[in-house]
Amino acid sequence: MPGGGTTGRIMLAALPPVLGAVPGVALLLGSWDEFPEELATRFGTDGVTNSMSRPSMLLMMVGVGLLMAISFGSVVAKPSSRRKKSGLGVRQANSPRFAIALSWALGGFFGMVYPVVLRTNLDGADSSTASLPPEELALCVGAALIGGLLGWVLGRGARR
Repeated sequence: MPGGGTTGRIMLAALPPVLGAVPGVALLLGSWDEFPEELATRFGTDGVTNSMSRPSMLLMMVGVGLLMAISFGSVVAKPSSRRKKSGLGVRQANSPRFAIALSWALGGFFGMVYPVVLRTNLDGADSSTASLPPEELALCVGAALIGGLLGWVLGRGARR
């Protein structure tokens, strides 16, 4: 496993959610004055806006990223050597590897979805008419799948 040891495992699990928030935070802060007073932040399956929020609420993504980093880092800090299955059907010995894969998946998803949602709000003068095309959401899900697979491969030695 790259980075070996407990510190390497913690960094491998903790960094993706934080790094995933960086593009969205950069776009939000860099274009702060260009955003409308309220942003479209939730979309239905048809891509139509169904919830609005103030731009300052999106800064919570930094806190969410840090909370996820702490959570995933703590899971891999002290891996279990037991072979018993957890509630998810993942062997407890593989729990750190699963946490790393999940961390990378979420980092990939948030790294794509925040900028996509913010860009959608920059495109028009009125966020209530903003829409999120399904193909853009599919790209975000694809980034999560690729991130999760990469995290699973990188975390292969995490149970040591």
